[in-house]
Amino acid sequence: IQTMEGGLMAQAYSIRFHYEGPKQIFSYIGYQAGEQEYGGIRFKTDSVSLNHNINPSGNLYFHLDLSYGNQIDFINTRSGKRFRSNLISEYTPGLHLKLFLSYIFERMTVNRRQLYDAHISELRAVYQFSRRTFIRGILQYVQQYRNTELYGININARDRQIFAQLLFSFKLNPRTVFFLGYSDNHLSDDRFQLFRKNRTLFIKIGYALTI
Repeated sequence: IQTMEGGLMAQAYSIRFHYEGPKQIFSYIGYQAGEQEYGGIRFKTDSVSLNHNINPSGNLYFHLDLSYGNQIDFINTRSGKRFRSNLISEYTPGLHLKLFLSYIFERMTVNRRQLYDAHISELRAVYQFSRRTFIRGILQYVQQYRNTELYGININARDRQIFAQLLFSFKLNPRTVFFLGYSDNHLSDDRFQLFRKNRTLFIKIGYALTI
């Protein structure tokens, strides 16, 4: 990747090893070596990653993604280490219902000291009444912890967010879709306990144009 002036902004080289096995197992481990320029400084972005997918049964699926390596602290323009994990599970208990569960964890360290931890959990359920109609519910929880001593700016030591949404969808015809939904958003930080930031009731009609 080059800047508008023609200078080198980022470059990377990677190598991966793949494996395929029974129960639709697909896995790979990879290593990436690279550099990225930010704030007039060139940083190393070397990292190692692991990806694993498996279908132990016809109605159950798991996905795991892990990575660890160098990462830029963009707020303070310095190098650090980042670990990230992403776990996804899909379960179909019946003909009409499908459940999704995901959890993301990320930790950044600078000089072997924790800069932040981030947790993102999400539960999603979809019930398909027919080919034209479904209802979907989402519940998401986000929590972040920061070591304020390592930040060069005024920042909260902890943030929390709870997001919920319920959506009804009906396809009127092959080109027209009707949506009716409700969403609710709660926040908290160092100064405030959990409070409702907003809630929304919305109606939407989508139409696909063909030219």
